[in-house]
Amino acid sequence: FDANHFLIQSFKKNIRQYTMVIALLVIWVTFTFLTGSLFLSPRNLSNLFLQSATIGVLAIGMTMVLVAGHLDLSVGSVAGFIGAAAAILQVNYNWPTIPTVLAAILIGAIIGLWHGFWVAYRKIPAFIVTLASMIAFRGAILGITEGRTIGPMNDSFKAFGQGYVPTFLFSPTTQLDSL
Repeated sequence: FDANHFLIQSFKKNIRQYTMVIALLVIWVTFTFLTGSLFLSPRNLSNLFLQSATIGVLAIGMTMVLVAGHLDLSVGSVAGFIGAAAAILQVNYNWPTIPTVLAAILIGAIIGLWHGFWVAYRKIPAFIVTLASMIAFRGAILGITEGRTIGPMNDSFKAFGQGYVPTFLFSPTTQLDSL
């Protein structure tokens, strides 16, 4: 039994699965050298995680949709609409942060139920339902915001997307503040 031969054959057989990992490693190494090792610094990794948190949450839902054999084209437009609605509630109507977040979650749940109703009970393909929603919610964003930026948001609201996990949740020896 030759272990090297086995590993090489396994790699050749599964090259498609390893391609993304290899590409990611090449990108990491390239950016690490181009930035003088700043790319993989704790501060930059923290920023990357913060910036991709929204996409990660949306990806969880999209994974469930894809596993069910459907396709959701409206996810970006719906997320934008929910964000615009939350901004309007907080800025124009002076809602506090927690009710604004709860309202945003409720709006998203209602939209999801509406999509599910048409797909599950009316047997309209998800592609068609979400294509129509994508167009409708893009227009709705322009309608409710009048094409303008809504802001500034409360600092407590911004902390949801830009803040760090409070340090009191960690042991006293954890030094997250130095990041």
